[in-house]
Amino acid sequence: MKQILSLPNGLTARVVFFLTLALLPLGIIGVVQNQQLLEQVQTRSELSLLAMTEQAVSGEKEVILETFGAAQAIGGLIDFRNMDVDLCRDAVNAYLAKNPTFAFVGFTDVTGISACSTANRTLDFSSFPNFAASIESPRPMMTVNLDAPGSRQSVLIVTEPLFEGDTLIGFVSISLPVGDVGNKDDFLGNAEPELLITFNSVGDLLSSEQTREDANENLPKDILLSELVRESAETFVSENQLGEELIYTVVPITPGVVYALAAWNRSKIVAQAAPQYLNIGLPILMWLASLTVVWFVVDRFVIAGVRSLHAMMQRFADNRKLPTVRPPVTAPVELRQLHEGFSVLAESVLRDEAELENRVHEKSVLLKEVHHRVKNNLQIVSSIMNMQIRKAHMAETKQALRQVQDRIMGLSGVHRTLYQVENLNEVDAGRLIKQIVDQTQAMGNSTQKPTQITTDLARIRLFPDQAVPLSMLVAECLTNAVKYGGGRDPRVHITLEISEPGIARLEIENTKPQKERARDENSSGLGQQLIRAFGLQLNATTDIQETDETYRVIASFKIEEFRQEPLEY
Repeated sequence: MKQILSLPNGLTARVVFFLTLALLPLGIIGVVQNQQLLEQVQTRSELSLLAMTEQAVSGEKEVILETFGAAQAIGGLIDFRNMDVDLCRDAVNAYLAKNPTFAFVGFTDVTGISACSTANRTLDFSSFPNFAASIESPRPMMTVNLDAPGSRQSVLIVTEPLFEGDTLIGFVSISLPVGDVGNKDDFLGNAEPELLITFNSVGDLLSSEQTREDANENLPKDILLSELVRESAETFVSENQLGEELIYTVVPITPGVVYALAAWNRSKIVAQAAPQYLNIGLPILMWLASLTVVWFVVDRFVIAGVRSLHAMMQRFADNRKLPTVRPPVTAPVELRQLHEGFSVLAESVLRDEAELENRVHEKSVLLKEVHHRVKNNLQIVSSIMNMQIRKAHMAETKQALRQVQDRIMGLSGVHRTLYQVENLNEVDAGRLIKQIVDQTQAMGNSTQKPTQITTDLARIRLFPDQAVPLSMLVAECLTNAVKYGGGRDPRVHITLEISEPGIARLEIENTKPQKERARDENSSGLGQQLIRAFGLQLNATTDIQETDETYRVIASFKIEEFRQEPLEY
């Protein structure tokens, strides 16, 4: 099956890879859970801030709600439309005397004229900026006037519309000193925001626990107060006018009428100060810690033992040295068993190799002894033939016996060469031919001048099955060349090379004797017959070329591939 994933090669890398796959779902679950936890903490922090804002503005909220309630009560108790002006003034002044926190109480009709008020004079509010909007959309309102004409001070004005049926008849107004609202004690607790103000639905700053200058500096940057009008409480993060990042909370005191805005320093909020980077950093840290532990365990208890075993195997492969170092006691049982198994295997291999070497040595000795005895027997046959040559009376008989004797001596030389070869399983053909050449030169020749033999031999490994016929072919060619060669400068040149992959080429070239002599001595053609016969044994393509001056034999044969011989046990 084709492998889809290409895994790393190292054991440690693979363990790390699969461990990462195993920890990945846990890491994802951890990140999701941490994210959910942070969201819950964030939600609780926001609720906590909103609750703290409710605590901080509880005093102002109490005053504002009491004032709206008072305006509604006055509108229900006093008949501003039908009551005499003096009586009406006495009534509102009496109400003001009972509620000294108020700075002004009065009624303004739809024309903007206020005849009944604690100012005890007629006031005209028709030119005030918010009056026309109040007539068009009558609803409870709270505004600020830093120089109120009725009380001659900075006040917050609560305006409650008054109806007869569905007809608007005017507005009941109650003024509060701005300072009394901002300095009212909180009854729900003591919270200390950086900023706490109240503002109305059109974005006018009503009251502040700080000075108006400080309050303006801590207002959110690039955000108008009118944009913060919401149906419900909320939190957001923004920079103030000085560039400091604060957390802002908006709480409705009277929805649609008055709101409270508080600003909190991030560093003082515990939930916000929590390190959010741990959401992803902690799973990554746990993953790295797991990988470190796995790497240490694998490298310490597995990789180290495997490397030690590999080193012992390498030493055994290089110099057949038995392992002497034992694994430590702290090593895993499996590695100790592997070491012991390799030690037993190494000892068994050494015993088998020693036995095989002995058998190969015995085989080589026997083969060399066979070649030595064949060489001796051939020499004995040559000596017997020499005795027959001396007893023969006819020249033709002597010549024929000498030719046979020469070939027997050539065979003897080949076996002598094979006897001297160190390794009989494979033979260096170039070296074998060189030894035959040296022996031929040592024997001398029958020509008047010594024959010069040159070689160009490549190192080619052959089986004995190919080396023997090749040696016989070379010996026959050399015997003929040395014995019958001639000319002014008798010479022989032998070439052995790789003509193409897997094909060896042997070429033996020698100078020719005088024509008359060659015709007399080589009339039988036995040499060519033997050359072709040895070529057939070699499975070679033999080509004999002859010119007026040279005689050339070319043999091309395929080099048999070496095979592993079956072991003899």
